[in-house]
Amino acid sequence: MIIMTQPHVSLKIPNEIRGWIPPEGAFIDAISGSVAAIFRKLNLIVDTSRIEVSVTITNDPSVRLLNSKYRGIDSPTDVLSFPLLTSLNFGSECGDTIPPISIGDIVISLDTVKRQSAERGQPLTERFTECFIHGILHLLGYDHVDETGRIRMERIEDELVPEVLSFFAELGWDEKF
Repeated sequence: MIIMTQPHVSLKIPNEIRGWIPPEGAFIDAISGSVAAIFRKLNLIVDTSRIEVSVTITNDPSVRLLNSKYRGIDSPTDVLSFPLLTSLNFGSECGDTIPPISIGDIVISLDTVKRQSAERGQPLTERFTECFIHGILHLLGYDHVDETGRIRMERIEDELVPEVLSFFAELGWDEKF
């Protein structure tokens, strides 16, 4: 039996938006718990202590540059994902001597998430959670390039939101902002 433990998180936040982010330690814990919960809900049998995910929370100008460079779309977006693995075939058999394996990077524009939240009349925490889940699913190989993939991703996202939202709701983001 593999015991699911918390994944490693690399969090990057530029100074200009630091005031919008909950305390870094609590935020890292919420991200780590969320990733582990997503793996559990998707029945992925992976020792999550063996994985790492990089999360960058930034602004529209930074995301616009990345979106233009990597997708050829010269506008900001809410979340970009940069997967690094083609499969998740690793676990406790890797032993304790190797470092965690990065599944990829997620970049979230807090500017866009705040704007979408206001436009939808949706709490900021809920919209951020949706974007975070969407990004993680892309790192795990899910995509929405066709209608079947879009429907599948939306169904999975809807199933994941309540549990993952609980990790981010504890941060008190909506009360603060």
